[in-house]
Amino acid sequence: DLYKNHADWTIHLLDREKSVGRNQYVLDLTRQEVVDYLFDSISKIIIKTNLDYIKWDMNRHITDIYSIELDSEQQM
Repeated sequence: DLYKNHADWTIHLLDREKSVGRNQYVLDLTRQEVVDYLFDSISKIIIKTNLDYIKWDMNRHITDIYSIELDSEQQM
């Protein structure tokens, strides 16, 4: 549902098809609304479930590293 509602939140090059790895896209963390959404969503899960531990895996290589939010001087 997240991608259906916010396809523009993914990292992608403007002149190419979006890169998919393991059927996954990468969220653009330079966008404040993405950071806010993730912080809120993850916080709710942690509080609701009373988590003690989170294991975070890197599930795909990050390609097409580019943000439409940043100008060329701020890009990697």
